[in-house]
Amino acid sequence: MAKTSAVVLFIISAASLFGWILTSQDIPQKIAAAILSVSNNYWMVLIFFNLMLLVLGTFMETTAIILIVIPIFMPIMTQIGVDPIHLGVMVCLNMAIGANTPPLGVDLMTACKVADIAYEDSFRYIFFFLTAMTIVLILIIAFPALSTWLPNMVVSSGA
Repeated sequence: MAKTSAVVLFIISAASLFGWILTSQDIPQKIAAAILSVSNNYWMVLIFFNLMLLVLGTFMETTAIILIVIPIFMPIMTQIGVDPIHLGVMVCLNMAIGANTPPLGVDLMTACKVADIAYEDSFRYIFFFLTAMTIVLILIIAFPALSTWLPNMVVSSGA
């Protein structure tokens, strides 16, 4: 358990250092300018962002992705008009899909350990769960109100 915690903390510290280096060199602003120079179309940027997160989520640890990618993309998303709550929901869904997708699939590995089954034996069953999560992600991307409706109701009611 201590070795696992050490690995996770090392990943987080390395990602934080990498994020600091990126920020000190104005890399997020340069990347934002490069992406927006290709297209500032709302839908194109959203599709690119989500595809990038899906690919990264398959091969990287969730915390590292959030620490590295979100500071780069937050200014881009706010510039094209994406609600921060909508962005957060998209990121969470992408990370959930990535955490259950082989080869890394941290959540899938954990579930296999708990259930005491071989990691490879779970592959034929995970397809249905990944399909359902992907459909929900597509709906959230296409209809931002699905992710912002409840928070907006809570804020407007004064709770």
